[in-house]
Amino acid sequence: MTLSDSALEKRREYYRQYRERNRERYNEAARRWRSKPENKIKIQEYNQQYWERKAEEEQ
Repeated sequence: MTLSDSALEKRREYYRQYRERNRERYNEAARRWRSKPENKIKIQEYNQQYWERKAEEEQ
């Protein structure tokens, strides 16, 4: 079952407003996640894959 376009837009708007109201909590959770040693490796791997993909798209 998929949502209609108007339902999808309503859901996006709800979550957009929720993130705005809870911005500090979201930011703090992201900082905690990024500070863990095992996640630092994931971040480095993701960044490397991202830039490799961008370089290939340019060619």
